[in-house]
Amino acid sequence: MTQLGEGYVLTGRLNDARATAERALALADAHGERANRAYALRFLAEIALPRDPPDLESAEHHLLQALALAEEMDMRFWLEPAEPEMKNLG
Repeated sequence: MTQLGEGYVLTGRLNDARATAERALALADAHGERANRAYALRFLAEIALPRDPPDLESAEHHLLQALALAEEMDMRFWLEPAEPEMKNLG
């Protein structure tokens, strides 16, 4: 579902992207899919940044949750690509 949301971002449909990401998060939670939860949280952080003005609070909140979950699951491969997103927050 996050890929659909990415398509929405590319076409400027940020509200649809956010709704899709929230749905992906709900599905991940309903099925106990922790990795998909981390991806959905990270995507929620990503789509908070291109808003005008950027929603830094939401982006930080979701990204920190995603990073904590990734660390818990030892998803080190996933942490490195998230570094540029963290720099956008600081």
